[in-house]
Amino acid sequence: MAAPVLASNGTIADTATTTCAVPVPSGVASGSLIVAYIYAAWFNGTTPTAAQFTPPAGSGTWVIKDIVTHALNGPNQHAMIVAYKYATGSDSGTYSWTINNVGGTAPAFASGVAERVTGGATSGDPFADAVQKGSSADGTSSVTVASFTPGGDNTLLTAYAMDADSPATVSLPGGWTSLASSNGAGASGSSVLGDLTQGTAAATGTLTFSSTSSTFSKLALVATFRAPPAQALPPSAPSRRAQMPRRPRRPAAAPLRVTLTVPPQRGTARRGWLPPRKPRTGQIVPAQVVVVTTQALSPQSARQRPVWLPRRRPRAGQPVPPQVVVQTVQALPPQPGRRPPRLPIAGRHRTGQVVPAQV
Repeated sequence: MAAPVLASNGTIADTATTTCAVPVPSGVASGSLIVAYIYAAWFNGTTPTAAQFTPPAGSGTWVIKDIVTHALNGPNQHAMIVAYKYATGSDSGTYSWTINNVGGTAPAFASGVAERVTGGATSGDPFADAVQKGSSADGTSSVTVASFTPGGDNTLLTAYAMDADSPATVSLPGGWTSLASSNGAGASGSSVLGDLTQGTAAATGTLTFSSTSSTFSKLALVATFRAPPAQALPPSAPSRRAQMPRRPRRPAAAPLRVTLTVPPQRGTARRGWLPPRKPRTGQIVPAQVVVVTTQALSPQSARQRPVWLPRRRPRAGQPVPPQVVVQTVQALPPQPGRRPPRLPIAGRHRTGQVVPAQV
């Protein structure tokens, strides 16, 4: 994950009044992280606190993160704070910080600068580690910040150092990049703003900010920024299907084979004009033998068949029972006083006609 970047910064503002108008860095938009370093000195022996610095009104709420103080030129005092805010709109112009009295004494002079940091936190405290502080007594030409190790790789370090004397030139530690500087024009001390990107977490070594003047006390603050760690997504709720118990799988079984036995079918006469029936594909054809039986009829009396009727023939498919022909002849007794009737020639041969015993 890449280190945050100091994307832009304004020039350093110097003033001898109670209002320090710090130029707004370029590119400020809603959500931008703005960091400000504000310095002030009082000719009063009371130690200043963060209450001596009133943030400007406008978009976003300023939060004072830390403060460093030291005695200056005997009983006097000077202090430096670092503050931040997340912009809620497009800022422009200046951030007007108000410097309040200390022990009834107005500030003698003040200075300040603002920077815009990208790629870091987007809410909450944006500082990755505790703000590192440095201060030195009068009569020294430098101020040091003790060596420390950032809490992670890809860290952006920014620093603001101040010499109460002016005009003077304040320099950054080796390897740092100077972003803005001011010699105070003889009225408000001298200062410098710089940054450094550290790819691997390692001891910084003693950070020494030097000045061309060794008259008065000096102050320095170092802040660190890192990209916040990626947040793990909350576990998703199990689906309804996943919550349902799984049914055990049935073992594979052999194919089921069903044998169907058709009972014997009663024989039926097939219509002679219908075509022979053939079994359809897949149709079960039972092996059956249809037996047609005949019922013997009792002997029938002789009956004449009209000669004009055609001889009856069995229809196609009609069972023809076997017939047993019984010939019976009945002799008529002589009739008294009467001549036997004279039969017609056509009917003479029917005397003693064969009567079938069964159909």
